[in-house]
Amino acid sequence: MATKTMRSTKQATINIPLNGLTYLRGNEKNGRAVCEIDIDLLKRINRPNMIDLMVAEAREEYKAGKTKGFTDAESLLADLES
Repeated sequence: MATKTMRSTKQATINIPLNGLTYLRGNEKNGRAVCEIDIDLLKRINRPNMIDLMVAEAREEYKAGKTKGFTDAESLLADLES
């Protein structure tokens, strides 16, 4: 029987300026929120390659099946509220 070995995700820290966040919707029951992040502000205060590293890591997690994918905002928000 073949087994899959999953790599553990490396932790990374980024700084998000509060004025770069826009609250869209939240669910108090499960403590989740959906926010937009101003990418230009994010790039200004973080290392130049940090966002590239985050995107690459997210792609690896998606390929490994660790994350959910949504085709539209309504599906994302429906999952948030479940």
